[in-house]
Order: sequence, then C-alpha cells, then structure tokens
Amino acid sequence: MNTKYAILILSSDKYRDLWVPFFELFWKNWPSCPFNVYLGSNSHAFYHKRVKNILTGKDINWSTSYKKILKQIPEKYIFVLLEDSIITSKIDTALFIKCFNFAESNEINHLNFTSLPSSAITSKNPKFIPVKRFIPYRVHVIGFWKKDYLYDLLLEGENPWSFEIMGSYRSSYDDGFYSTKYPIYSSIHLVKKNKWIQNGLQYCKDNAIGIDISKRKSLSMFEQLLYNLHEYYFKFIYFHFDWKIRVGFMNILRRALLSY
Repeated sequence: MNTKYAILILSSDKYRDLWVPFFELFWKNWPSCPFNVYLGSNSHAFYHKRVKNILTGKDINWSTSYKKILKQIPEKYIFVLLEDSIITSKIDTALFIKCFNFAESNEINHLNFTSLPSSAITSKNPKFIPVKRFIPYRVHVIGFWKKDYLYDLLLEGENPWSFEIMGSYRSSYDDGFYSTKYPIYSSIHLVKKNKWIQNGLQYCKDNAIGIDISKRKSLSMFEQLLYNLHEYYFKFIYFHFDWKIRVGFMNILRRALLSY
C-alpha cells in the first residue's frame, strides 16, 4: 500500500445512497488501486474492507466538514473525488502514480486532471501544463491536491461551487497550479442540486448499476435543459474562448435567466 498518496471521496450523509453505485464502479474500473481510499462523511459509514471512513459529526457546512476530514488524513498529497461523479473508464494506475510523483517532486499545490483551455495555460509541455494566474476556475474540487495547501485555501462556510469561484480568486497570486493535457479518465455526474441527472440515470440503467431513484426527484425538463446548456458551455465555450469573453457570455446568460 502506497502511504505517500491517498484517494479521498468527499461526501456527506445525505448522499449516502450514492456510495454503492460509486464504489461499484470505482472498484470495477480500478481493482488494483494501490492507495488508501478514504470516504469522508458525517455520521454514517460505508462498510468495505478497502475503504477507510472519516466521520466529522454534524454537517455544519461543506467546507467546515471538509477541513475536519483533511485533518484526519496523514498523506501529503491526495486525489479528491465527489460521490456523485462516477468513474466510467478504466483507471491507469501507472499514470496516477506519475501524476502524484510529479506533484510531489515539484511541490505543486493543485493538479487539474480534466485539462484546461489553451488560454489558461503557459506552456506546451505535452504532459503537465502550468496554469496561469488570475484565471477563473483554476481551482477544481476534483483533482490532485497538496493537502496542507488545500486546507489553508478552504474558507469555512463555503459550498463546492463558491469554493471553485472564490478559491480561484484567493489563489490568484499563487504558483504551483498545473493541468494535465488530457483527461486521465472518464466520468459522469449523477446528481445536480440534489436531483437526478437524466444521462446519469440512463448510464446506470444501461450498465446495470443499482441505484434507488426514490431517494430524490429528477431534474425537470427545464432544469435538464439548463444543465445541458451549462455542460455545453464548459465543453465548448470554456475550451475555445478567452476567459474575459467567457465571463461576458455567462453574464448574458444570467441576465436571460438561463444560468443557475
């Protein structure tokens, strides 16, 4: 077992119905994971011989619970996942180790594994690319993190969305932010604002992944449309336009009540 690096699945009790499908796909796609795997939640544990539970007690808010979880992890570098982002492709262990080793040897604060738009990067390095300062969304919840830096960057009282926005501002003067050139695995989201996402449900149905759909409502047709527009923004506009143009475009969407 590798004791320098770890995997953290960040969750809470209200999403515990997602743990079974998440870990079913996690172990299916990464049966040889060589790292400690932690599940952070409040008072409920997930019983699996390869999962270490970290409980924080009452859920005051997302970032406060997150900081309590980080205090209980001994490893210096972690890869953070969310329970509603299920893994849909095989994981390359050697590539994960390469990412961790690169982060540690270069004292990197955050390595984004999903790739960033060309306007956000400062190098044409084919593997690991420095991310510019002052770029929106240079902070991602999911990704490789130096644990102590992440702990200091978190501000109590934030939710995941405000952390990615405001954490990007707070990190604006910090170096040590990198991105991989290409995503290192594929995933799909199951839940948005505590409601089922249709394509996530369809993926589980097509792959015989057991989920309890009675635990929450599904997005309405209008909400699904908004979600699809949001995804389109990140998959096309985010990767093809400078960040100033992107911010202006999102402001237009907000005024049109299409952003949520």
